[in-house]
Amino acid sequence: MTFGDDSNFEKARKIISYCIDMQNFREMPHNRLEAFCCGAGAGNWPGPFEKEKTEHGSFKAEDIRATGADLVIAGCSNCRDQIMKNLKPKFQLDIEVKYIWEMVADALILEE
Repeated sequence: MTFGDDSNFEKARKIISYCIDMQNFREMPHNRLEAFCCGAGAGNWPGPFEKEKTEHGSFKAEDIRATGADLVIAGCSNCRDQIMKNLKPKFQLDIEVKYIWEMVADALILEE
């Protein structure tokens, strides 16, 4: 994979397309190679830099708010924890945050 190759981004979206109605799917304004870091990258989530990770995460929070979505899907454990446990309360985001694997698991539940 080269840096400019976005096929892995598309693979995640393909998996998501099997789990939800894609008419309800919204991209963040900055996505794929243009996406903002959540602020917890490089293992910063458990680190002591609360102010810095919140400040850097503000860009991701603005992108989340711009979608109007009530569910954010994260592929990274640092992103999920940062968005759910830090950005959501600090920026009053009325959202649920799930991993991609949770979306797959939810889609496997069959209605009776």
